[in-house]
Amino acid sequence: MCVAAKPVAREKGLLFAGRPEDVKAHPLASARRVPTRRLMAKLGLAAFRNVGPLEDRALAPRRVALPLKQHAGAPARSVVRAGERVKVGDVVAAPAKGALGARIHASIAGTVRSVDDTVVIEA
Repeated sequence: MCVAAKPVAREKGLLFAGRPEDVKAHPLASARRVPTRRLMAKLGLAAFRNVGPLEDRALAPRRVALPLKQHAGAPARSVVRAGERVKVGDVVAAPAKGALGARIHASIAGTVRSVDDTVVIEA
């Protein structure tokens, strides 16, 4: 909610006029805390004990397919073409101006192999 509200407040010129030291926690804040064990019991997680070995593994896919429709909004439009080279983090698709949508970034470096309802990148 805060992430969505901050840009709107900024557009309307709403700024915090107080001093940070004037911001106080709710008087009952310490009484509202729930111990982790109690929270796990409330969520029904107390019966699960994951004591298995955790290990870091490098994930290096040679090919990714990035769908242009990521959610309920409008599908993104590709900003790359087949044959283009991309780096990790490059924007490969963006929503149309004024449309609700998500920018899509390359998750691997490589060459764009195809663009249709997905952007396919091969390392």
